[in-house]
Amino acid sequence: MSYNIVFTAGLDAYHFNKARAEFSEKDHLNAIADRMYQTKKYDSYSAAMGAAIVIYDYQVMLAEGVQVNRDARKELQRQPLPNTVGYAYQVV
Repeated sequence: MSYNIVFTAGLDAYHFNKARAEFSEKDHLNAIADRMYQTKKYDSYSAAMGAAIVIYDYQVMLAEGVQVNRDARKELQRQPLPNTVGYAYQVV
């Protein structure tokens, strides 16, 4: 199954902001951690909670207009290409 990353990310951000407005931070974080733990990608609940906290902070930054990935990409584009085999061109 294929997903549209822009639509999926936007929809998830919408639900994050709705839940953030409707529930306490503690309840919201616990719900995110529960869901992440259910994916079986985390060996422990504490690892899932750590990831949930990072996601929570990132989503708050997005809601405040901070575009971490855009800014990181711009910074990478300003750097000279590494002199390494396999880097024949720079994608812009």
